Amino acid sequence: MWFTGLGLAVFGAVLGMLFQFRPQVISVSALFLQLLAYMLGRFFEAAIPGPHSRWHRDNWFWNWLNPGPFNLKEHVAAQIMANTAATAAQACFVFASDDLFYGITVNPANAIFTLLASQLIGYGFAGLFRAFLVYPTVMLYPHNLIYVGLFDVLHRYKGEMLQGKRLRFFWVVTGAVFVWEWFPEWIAPLLGSFNIVCLCARNSDWVSYIFGGAEANEGMGLLGFGVDWANITSSPFYTPLSTQLSNYVGWVINYFLLPAIFAANVWHSQNFPFISQNLENGTIYNQTLILNPDQSLNHTAVAIYGTPWLSGSTVIYNLGVNMSIGACFMHIALWYGKDVRLTFQPRLVLSTLTADSFTCAQIAGAFLD
Repeated sequence: MWFTGLGLAVFGAVLGMLFQFRPQVISVSALFLQLLAYMLGRFFEAAIPGPHSRWHRDNWFWNWLNPGPFNLKEHVAAQIMANTAATAAQACFVFASDDLFYGITVNPANAIFTLLASQLIGYGFAGLFRAFLVYPTVMLYPHNLIYVGLFDVLHRYKGEMLQGKRLRFFWVVTGAVFVWEWFPEWIAPLLGSFNIVCLCARNSDWVSYIFGGAEANEGMGLLGFGVDWANITSSPFYTPLSTQLSNYVGWVINYFLLPAIFAANVWHSQNFPFISQNLENGTIYNQTLILNPDQSLNHTAVAIYGTPWLSGSTVIYNLGVNMSIGACFMHIALWYGKDVRLTFQPRLVLSTLTADSFTCAQIAGAFLD
């Protein structure tokens, strides 16, 4: 368990950090790490002499390498270790930005201790909030159900007919997806995402803005169709309907809001691509010219040099992200403030929490994650 968990933690951390600096950020799938941990665990179980093997030496080293058959507890522990390490530390982006855009090279010791401090603060918050995010039985996190279901399929009730059918179905689907993904990814990329409207009006920019979506930042992808599972994702299968409806409402608003901003040329949107995350004023914006030696903003220099321009879609995105952070705290304070206060009382009986606290846990847990 330790060898598998630590090895996958290093693998996931390196892979996750490399993917974070790509133009299109790719996260390391927890399901991928879960399956990899299972395969490695079963391989080491067979390859390393176990307690019932004649090659096994009864000492601490061999008992540490292979204490027995690879079981559910070892698999869960290895998965937690790997999945936790696969998420890139946010403080790394601060150091990268300082080096890339401001010419500031952070002392290695300062960087290491800052990373440790930021990560430990997160674990501290997790321990502080577990009284109302973990312990109450009403706190359910739907996205974890897929991992629990897979653990159940791989480990529980081995030898039973129904469990054998579930395990066989799982491996058949896994193999089918592996074979199929070659088609939308390499053989026929058109299967990944296509739109009939775009095919009928290839030379229309507005059609591309609204219906295009096969390429990054091409358009909003309205009425798009695809058979690539990497684009479809599995989140609609476990996300509660209320959360999905909230997302759908946001999509509908943006389908009208973004084209309206672009058509009205708000913030000079038509001078830039319809969807873009770049800072654009015709040239590369030299940020060092508007900063004082202590890296504070020089307002006089900003007035002389000018401000950078953003596309209208990026302005709306940044506005929505910043508003959502404040809305998160305000929603919890207004609707679940009493439950939060009760959890910090020393003699709290957890059963006093209401079932409605599920939503509070979802919001707070997602924010902390």
